[in-house]
Amino acid sequence: MSWKIGLVDVCAILALLIVVFMPGREVSFIGAYDFRAAGDKARDVPREVAKLGVLQAAVFANPGDGKAAEELAWLLRDLERHDMAIRIAGASASISDPSNWRAQSAVSGAYTDKATKPVSINADAIRDSYAWATKAKESCAAVGEIACSVTEALRLRLIFEDLRHGVEMLENGSFDAEDLRGELNSTRPMIRASRASQD
Repeated sequence: MSWKIGLVDVCAILALLIVVFMPGREVSFIGAYDFRAAGDKARDVPREVAKLGVLQAAVFANPGDGKAAEELAWLLRDLERHDMAIRIAGASASISDPSNWRAQSAVSGAYTDKATKPVSINADAIRDSYAWATKAKESCAAVGEIACSVTEALRLRLIFEDLRHGVEMLENGSFDAEDLRGELNSTRPMIRASRASQD
């Protein structure tokens, strides 16, 4: 019995050779995220790429994990991806969980970043940030110290008070962009230091 090789056989053999010998593609997050967004400060890019992947996987596996959503939102905010941070943390915040307040706080923080860009102040973003900060403060109080420590409650209170002052300035016509920016920028380094000590 003789075998005849036809066009279909040749195509199948070529497809198999391509699959076997074609080099793998290198996938990189660096093209999608600007890891130099923090100015001149040197950044550990490989570590941040790895952290980004781990946090994305954690949020994907458990969308209600407020802590993972908060950490991912902080990293995205560092990368100037505020809308993405709002979207991810906002989705997590809509799921009932004791860590819900963390995702709510992350949404507030991302709106704060948008509100206090160096070029101009975004009044709508200030109001949105205040609304989410209010939710976070109330959710923290509702779950108590088991899920929201005294330190975290104080952190939320400081943010809430700064944003409330900003909204009051907007409403009574005495809004001072530099004043609000100064208040928020004086609170955020302390929050950063507190979070770094917990990592």
